[in-house]
Amino acid sequence: MSRKDTISSLFWLFAGAWICYQGYDTGLGLLHEPGPGFLIFWAGIVIMVLSIIILIQALLKKKDRAGTRMGWASIRWGKIFLVSASLFAYGYALIPLGFVFTTILLLLFLCKMIEPQRWSVSIGVALISTLSVYAVFQLWLGIQLPRGILSLW
Repeated sequence: MSRKDTISSLFWLFAGAWICYQGYDTGLGLLHEPGPGFLIFWAGIVIMVLSIIILIQALLKKKDRAGTRMGWASIRWGKIFLVSASLFAYGYALIPLGFVFTTILLLLFLCKMIEPQRWSVSIGVALISTLSVYAVFQLWLGIQLPRGILSLW
């Protein structure tokens, strides 16, 4: 860890405290009847806990001189472009093609092109992830996801 980790963790610690204050000020409500600030307050707590963990790691770990300077040369710009382009295409195709079909295509692309995996792994990840998210949001929570080409059936 580095000095940058210490500084960033302190920033997020104070940001989390501010978020907690705003949530508390908005009104927490009760556990069975949460107020408008309930989720905000607990999100701030999570941010603070994670920043404290990073701060402790940064303070306890000795500086590694050998691997501290990666620089811009080690960044894989081609993959960054491919991920950005695929996310743009996903957003553009989501409504006409639908959530299930578009998400499966996106995850297959990411699993095969960005971090190459075997076809069985790629297909499994794409299907299980997409169907799990679909089940949670569409079936369990009742949130309408774009149907796209599935509305034809």
